[in-house]
Amino acid sequence: MGTYQCPYCAGYVSDEGGLAGQVVMCPHCGGEMQLPRCATAIPLDGGHGSTSPSSGSGFPAVDTGRTNLAASYRRKGYGKRQTDIYAIVCFASGLLGLFFLPELLTPVCYICAIVSHYRIKENRNLKGNGLRISGALMGIASMLFLFWKYQIGFFAP
Repeated sequence: MGTYQCPYCAGYVSDEGGLAGQVVMCPHCGGEMQLPRCATAIPLDGGHGSTSPSSGSGFPAVDTGRTNLAASYRRKGYGKRQTDIYAIVCFASGLLGLFFLPELLTPVCYICAIVSHYRIKENRNLKGNGLRISGALMGIASMLFLFWKYQIGFFAP
């Protein structure tokens, strides 16, 4: 039981249900963080050794040596959003599908676009929506080229 600082947004997450050692989602930014196994709260007073108001235990808070945990995580690069790999593959296969092997790369582009859509929707720490959309648009262009090349659909004589 205690209050912990989110490493992504510096918001405070309170543990009132005994979730020590488990991965929880920050209610402010949606980032995932693992609570420490011990029931010691991060001091809200900057580490001066006074009682943490949210722990309610009456024991002095432990000085962790870090007054701003979120800033130290950001300096190390933990709080940065990452580009989804499927969005990158979608863009690359859509671009290459315009010039080389459109029969092979167009389906790869669409499959990666669908997978990337759901991954970005689930995980707020992933980015790449623009890559995914532009790759899918290039996949549509290469599909229209295939229809014209093989005289299929509305390009049929």
